[in-house]
Amino acid sequence: MILRDVKNYIRERGQVPLREIGLHFDMDPGVIRRMLETLEHKGVIKKLPAGSTCSGGCTQCAPESVDIYRWNAH
Repeated sequence: MILRDVKNYIRERGQVPLREIGLHFDMDPGVIRRMLETLEHKGVIKKLPAGSTCSGGCTQCAPESVDIYRWNAH
C-alpha cells in the first residue's frame, strides 16, 4: 500500500524532492529511495539530473545535494 501512496503523492505534486517524501510519510530516506527506484524502473517516475532545482523556489538547498523525482505522465 505504501508504494501506491508514494506514487500518488508524486503524481499529485508533479515533482518532489526525496527529503519531502520522507518527511511526508515519516520514513527513512533510504527506504523511500528504494521505493522510488522501483517506480523509476517501471517508468512511472523519473529522477531528475543532479543540479536540478525543486519547484519550491526557496534556494535553501544546494541543487547537487537534492534528489528530485518527477511524475512521468504517459
